[in-house]
Amino acid sequence: MNMKKSLIALVCATAVLAGCTNTRTEHVTTALPLPGRPELPRIPAEQLQCLADDAYGAIVTRDRRLREYAEQLEAVIRSTHEDQGQ
Repeated sequence: MNMKKSLIALVCATAVLAGCTNTRTEHVTTALPLPGRPELPRIPAEQLQCLADDAYGAIVTRDRRLREYAEQLEAVIRSTHEDQGQ
């Protein structure tokens, strides 16, 4: 019987303590720094003439996808500035 009473007391004490330890988590958004865009080298047209059309097209597609990706990342960073009212 003593074991049963001890178990009941432990369960009650745990329930009381659990109700007293109500914690609240608050997330704070911090504005992220926006790095400057790198200056990319220009390639003169005469240096690209030796490329096959499909190779030139692949380079153009790669550059476009990298630019779009960078723009998406910049938008994410700017969204942290908007949350701060900046």
